[in-house]
Amino acid sequence: MEKKSALSELVIGILILALGIFVFCYGFTLKTAKTGIGAGGYPKFIGVVLMILGICQTAISLFQGVRKPVLKADRTKIMRLVALVAAMVIYLWLLPHIGFVIMTPVLIIALMLLFGIRRWLLGLVIAIVFTIIVYLLFTRVFMVFLPGFTLF
Repeated sequence: MEKKSALSELVIGILILALGIFVFCYGFTLKTAKTGIGAGGYPKFIGVVLMILGICQTAISLFQGVRKPVLKADRTKIMRLVALVAAMVIYLWLLPHIGFVIMTPVLIIALMLLFGIRRWLLGLVIAIVFTIIVYLLFTRVFMVFLPGFTLF
């Protein structure tokens, strides 16, 4: 018997493809750097990766066939989704004022706790290491400076 994929997998594949196209096109609007990849290089790369993944997800879903969706509301999942969106809005609002290096680990830890991490010390280490790697990648390789702390 052939396993059918959920309708959500097909929709996610299409949305990832659309997001990839948007990000790729957005990369052309950013300034180019005299040295290094520049601000537009990273979004273009991520856009291509998203497009490839979206096409793969969509193709797999279509190849397997799509089963009829079963809709049921789960209060916990809905509340987590609302909290995720609220955390992202707060992050984006505070990012220019507090800075990338401080806000990013706070966001990562908050989301890990929201989605049920049990080993919070490991989560803290992962958040800090991830932030350092992303910061160095953007500032040293892509030569794109991330928001820093500003008092006013």
